[in-house]
Amino acid sequence: FTLTLAVTTNFDSGGYTVFLQSNNGSGFFRLSNRMNLSPIIDDGSGPRPVFNDPTVANPFPNIAAATLSPSNMFDLGYTGDQMNNQPPGTFTLASYLVTVNPATPNGTYTIFLDNRSIVTSRTGGFFTDVNIGGPTGPQFTVTVIPEPTTVGLAIIGGAALLVVAWRKQRARA
Repeated sequence: FTLTLAVTTNFDSGGYTVFLQSNNGSGFFRLSNRMNLSPIIDDGSGPRPVFNDPTVANPFPNIAAATLSPSNMFDLGYTGDQMNNQPPGTFTLASYLVTVNPATPNGTYTIFLDNRSIVTSRTGGFFTDVNIGGPTGPQFTVTVIPEPTTVGLAIIGGAALLVVAWRKQRARA
């Protein structure tokens, strides 16, 4: 599945830091890709995202660091060039592709931005970090259910066992 993160700010922003955390599914979710969706600007050198510099270029091959156990181990954020900051408003930051471990038990899980997640404010010539994380911040609820084919196979297997047990009992009588 994909998580898309957007923010609304009342300040000029120059970048962000994001760490995702799962509070009740430790190790069941892994990040496998990220797409920078920050607003596009054209400063004369051609169109590019406002936040164009990933904090970590390609962290996803490192499965251990990309697993929410309970948090991923690397910064998923981006930084801008500090000259063309994003003005106040609502905008999309990025989209994250999350894979689910096939051994994940059925149930409902919560994924949220951990306490290290921030948006950097550029005000009065200074940088200030605004926390956007923690369990009281944005939360994404994920419900894991078995695939229909898995349920179908379980029903067929159970029915076959019942037939075998019935035949054995009938043969004894």
